[in-house]
Amino acid sequence: MNIDTLQGFVSPEKIIPNTATIEELEKIVSAVRVYLKMDIAIISEVKNDSLYFRYVDVDPTSDFPQGREAKPYRGSYCRALVDNEIPGLIQNTQEHAVASKLVSTKAFNIGSFIGALIYLEDGSFYGAVYCFQNKPDYTLNVRDLSVIEYFANLIGETLDAHAKKVQERHEVEKRINNIIANDFITMHYQPILDFRTNSISGYESLARFNSDPYVTPDIWFKDALLIGMDEKLEMLAVRSALKLDHLFRDNNHYLSINASPSHILSGALENTIGHFECNVLIEITEHQPIADYSTFQRALQPLRRKGVKLAIDDVGTGYSNLSHILELEPDIIKLDLSLTRDIHKDRKRSALASALCTFSKEIDCEIIAEGIENVNELNKLKELGVNKGQGYFIGRPSPFPCNYTH
Repeated sequence: MNIDTLQGFVSPEKIIPNTATIEELEKIVSAVRVYLKMDIAIISEVKNDSLYFRYVDVDPTSDFPQGREAKPYRGSYCRALVDNEIPGLIQNTQEHAVASKLVSTKAFNIGSFIGALIYLEDGSFYGAVYCFQNKPDYTLNVRDLSVIEYFANLIGETLDAHAKKVQERHEVEKRINNIIANDFITMHYQPILDFRTNSISGYESLARFNSDPYVTPDIWFKDALLIGMDEKLEMLAVRSALKLDHLFRDNNHYLSINASPSHILSGALENTIGHFECNVLIEITEHQPIADYSTFQRALQPLRRKGVKLAIDDVGTGYSNLSHILELEPDIIKLDLSLTRDIHKDRKRSALASALCTFSKEIDCEIIAEGIENVNELNKLKELGVNKGQGYFIGRPSPFPCNYTH
């Protein structure tokens, strides 16, 4: 917030945005103190008959206390405001019968005061926002009081929004912890068809979460990421997929697992799959750029030495850019279903897939097409030189044994 915009008369809406985050409250307290030319601005909370200074902004030359330890609620300006013993604006505390006798007035030489009470959405009382000055200030007026009152409403709304987010986070944590603690996850496996041999070469493992109501996997992983539990949830899915590792120990089939770059960099994936002796393909799923490819390559080396292969997922969507392919030297490029869909009808999709096939041959890389739903798409992909494919036409994801329909 630009403090310069607070000079002169402007409406409260111009001074303070009508939406704020919990992190912005301290900045806004500072802006209001500067605007009102006060020595200290405070957002206080009343809890268990004590007063807590949650957000404080003080002029560097002021000697007002800034500690956030509990202070007596009884005898405070906040309590006097609640009991209607003082108004929201006092230009000179010595001229007010109650304010002049408050302990804080004498202890900290409070000369003027302006403040408003904070209530939450359910009508419950939270505390107050108020400003003090060491000297009387006869320039304080109704306009200034309207700023504080507007600010009090904004704080209440912000605290409510924050409380809701905290509650939502708690509920998400509870759901995800329940999934992890009880292993409420079922792995489905989708067959990958080798077009050259017309046989299944591998299976992609896909997580399905046991919940009521049912929630799609992408929502589970998105929620887990937002609260920092994405690694735990993803590694649960990887461990669940590897329960069938004995089926992938020969050279006939491989198991494809989805992994985020951050969990490769942290070593979590290596710790999870490092001791398994099976043919594994890692599909990079994170829809974000990799900041340091050299560091990422070093993190991959222990897995590569064990024979683990690498696939770049979602190619054709714009998420997996050419840098991924050029820097990581994958074994497989996976064409996204948005590129595969109706490819036999679309010259642009066909041309792009053809170019990727030519490029993949030059770098000794295979192409797998995702989302194949009919024989026309399958035949066109074969014609373009795509090596392998998966999709509902070939086989839907299901627990083993998978239903290979082609």
